[in-house]
Amino acid sequence: MSKTDKNVPSVISPQIKERLLKQGYQLYGKQIAVKKCLWTHNYLKEDRFCYKSAYGIQSHRCIQATPTLLCNHQCLFCWRLQEKDLGLKPVWDVDESEFDSPEEVYEGLKWGWKRCISGYKPVVTKEKFEEASNPKHVALSLAGEPTLYPFLTDLLKLLESKGLSTFLVSNGTNPEAFQKMIDTKTSPTQLYITIPAPNKKEYYKTCKPLISDGWERINRSLEIMSKMDGRTVARLTMAKKINMIYPKEYVPLIKKANPSFVEVKGFVPVGFSQHRVTRANMPYIEDIQTFTNQIIEELPDYQQVFEMEESKVVILSNNKHPLKIPNL
Repeated sequence: MSKTDKNVPSVISPQIKERLLKQGYQLYGKQIAVKKCLWTHNYLKEDRFCYKSAYGIQSHRCIQATPTLLCNHQCLFCWRLQEKDLGLKPVWDVDESEFDSPEEVYEGLKWGWKRCISGYKPVVTKEKFEEASNPKHVALSLAGEPTLYPFLTDLLKLLESKGLSTFLVSNGTNPEAFQKMIDTKTSPTQLYITIPAPNKKEYYKTCKPLISDGWERINRSLEIMSKMDGRTVARLTMAKKINMIYPKEYVPLIKKANPSFVEVKGFVPVGFSQHRVTRANMPYIEDIQTFTNQIIEELPDYQQVFEMEESKVVILSNNKHPLKIPNL
């Protein structure tokens, strides 16, 4: 279902919207989207938390959402629907008027989340459903590039004022957004920047960016990240034979960012990524661990603090911040 004003033009094509609705996205306003995470279902039905439980996040109280469906990358391993998957011209650089306000985003999050969990009321305990009905966290990582949303710091302030913690997962191509976080003293509870490749050549092959200076912009973002006091994460999403190569070349990029944590996480062939890559590109936890070990040899300030086989993830920490987020 969607809740959009049909009289307001949207940069998101009808074909994209139709596919997203079929995939279970709850669409609201011009670009707002919410989708139930598999781990929300897994906890409500089977008491199984996702790897973010390492940070103290409860899967059944975590809204997976985005304030924008636009992206300036076309990463091979991305499970999200891209315009080119449907033979459409990519759209990403648009006017501010094409975005919803922070207040509209907040309303869209509440509306979408209610729809996501409504069907569980008759099949889970009253306690579980009441907890799920009171979400405590928003993961701005569903689709699109959240730093393209022009009112991002205002949105983060609003969500914090509503008692919601936030994870923001970015491709790092908008260093101005991170500098604004420093200047306004506004940041998410935990900020992620993805390091998608070990070098510029592999970056262009892996991400197929729609911008000409993406690699330089990512490097500037990593430099800005190193100046941030809050919880920061360098995310390495690894796909075998694509970007899971040259482990030592990731080291200087990680050092440049000096993040609180490093997440080395395996790509999984789901969604539309299956049309671009194959199961042969999916690493297992043993592959992730081997790759991580090669990186950590040259990162003496970091140690491994968590591993989860099912999520194919290893987390490293430099002890700048505790693993579990205080006061969640």
